[in-house]
Amino acid sequence: MFSQTINSPHNVTLNNKSSSIYERGIMSFKNSIILLSTAYCLLLQGCSQKKSDSDIKQQTTNISSISANNDTTANIYPPSIGKLKSVELGQAVLMFMPPSDGTKLISWAFQSDNGVVWLDDSYKSAADGSNYRTGLMRINVDGVKSTILKKEIAELAWSVTYTGSSNPNFGVDTITLEPGIDDGDQCFGSITENCTFNPLMSLAKANITVDVLCKTEQVDGTIVGLSLSENGKKSIQAIWLTSGGSGGQASSIKLLVNQSKNDVCKDSH
Repeated sequence: MFSQTINSPHNVTLNNKSSSIYERGIMSFKNSIILLSTAYCLLLQGCSQKKSDSDIKQQTTNISSISANNDTTANIYPPSIGKLKSVELGQAVLMFMPPSDGTKLISWAFQSDNGVVWLDDSYKSAADGSNYRTGLMRINVDGVKSTILKKEIAELAWSVTYTGSSNPNFGVDTITLEPGIDDGDQCFGSITENCTFNPLMSLAKANITVDVLCKTEQVDGTIVGLSLSENGKKSIQAIWLTSGGSGGQASSIKLLVNQSKNDVCKDSH
């Protein structure tokens, strides 16, 4: 038998049997600490991994959302306008207002490369002797888009129509913007929505000053004469028309390039 002194606050003296028990206790305590530390680390790693998975899922959701917002070809009719961006009606009107540089003649090539998918290479002749050119745009009014049912609900294109007199050398007299395709899927009837509109708020967003010149109520609709002006643009007149019947209603806005205020109100009666 021998004794061993352990340095401790109380200078306890233990025999070899007690020492062995003490050492096993210390080892057991150390092992417990190691196990607890390992479990804690695993727990932290699990939480970290869970957070990482959550972050990845959130990032994937964000990317999918961004992709969906930037997907310009999904649910748009016709698909040929899928490459275009949707613009507010007020911005479209501003684009088609002639510049204020004194130019009176608006050519058939006016804004040919600016957000329009043209259906006609140049002007065509109508049965009444006038000339016209038609294209398609993506237009919304205060964020609202016209739609059509094509197996699924799809955004419907707007028509842009240039019209001129019997002599094409005189250029364009009027520019008409309206939802739907004039010679095909018009925005009218039970399979289309948002075919009527009020342009005033959208025009104001584009900083276009609007004066209401006259208003005529008719059996089949309403005609409103407008005067439009903006810095850097020629002041022009416009007619906002809403018409229809039992089958539905539709609106259009016609920009009159060379007519006076008196002519607008005379035409609206």
